[in-house]
Amino acid sequence: LLVSFGSIFAYKAEKTLPGDNLYQLKVGVTEPLRDIVTVSPEKKAEWESVKTVRRLDEALNLAAEGKLNEKNRSDLENRFKKHADAFEKSVSTISSSTNKTSLIETEFEADVSSKAKVLEDLDKKIKEESTSKERSRNPFYYLFTTRTTGKF
Repeated sequence: LLVSFGSIFAYKAEKTLPGDNLYQLKVGVTEPLRDIVTVSPEKKAEWESVKTVRRLDEALNLAAEGKLNEKNRSDLENRFKKHADAFEKSVSTISSSTNKTSLIETEFEADVSSKAKVLEDLDKKIKEESTSKERSRNPFYYLFTTRTTGKF
């Protein structure tokens, strides 16, 4: 019974955003558990890519709902950096004799670039609608373009 309730909460937590009740379960329990069970270097890199893109999706969803405040933004940016660094580390452990590294990196860059562009466009739209200082320039875009151009 306890396991089934835990599974239900973990499942529900997967769709949460920063500020939601189950978000800490998602980033503090279910994602770290998946970190532990993901063993191969290729799968680790793919999982870090998924987590990085999740943070972008969360930022996009919060921005679209008008809920991307400085606290959420800072938290997501820090988590993004952590996952992107872990992605780079995971990719570096994959044997260079495989084409898998190139494919994983290409998919990562495409995902991050496209979502960063959407986030930048959304941020511009929000700025046009509001002159509030709280809606300052989107720091994600610079971080993402730096990651995707290879200038670390």
